[in-house]
Parts: sequence; structure tokens; C-alpha cells
Amino acid sequence: MNPILVGWNWGKLDPENPAFAAIEGRLLVEAMRNIPDPIRQRLEIIIGGPILNPQDWKRKLTDYLPRVIAIYYVKARI
Repeated sequence: MNPILVGWNWGKLDPENPAFAAIEGRLLVEAMRNIPDPIRQRLEIIIGGPILNPQDWKRKLTDYLPRVIAIYYVKARI
């Protein structure tokens, strides 16, 4: 079937459905291959859920990354 002939509603947005697909923060953290595994695993636990607001996720990353790195180095010294 040709969608144009059957009156397909191209470009019509449904207000009930979000206009974007939520991305899992875990996928972004897993892609950070230069970070040691223990740090990456802690970040996955903390910020690994769905990203609903990119600015909020960036803020969480900048808040938690230094803390997780500090914990990693303290535990590595023991």
C-alpha cells in the first residue's frame, strides 16, 4: 500500500506519546571504555536509569563522577 494514497498522517504528533525514545544512562556509561570497571559499575548503579532530561543527567554525572573516583582511590589504597 502506498501511505500517501491511504491518507497516512505523516508528521502528526500524538500528545499521549513522547516525541523521543528514552535512552538508558547505563548504555552511555558502558560506552566510557577509558574508565576502570569498578568506577563504571558504580556509575551504572547510580545514574544507569532512563534519561528523561539530558541536562539533569549531565548534572548527575558531574556530581557523582568525582565522588565515585575518590571512593575508588580510597579503596584501592587499603
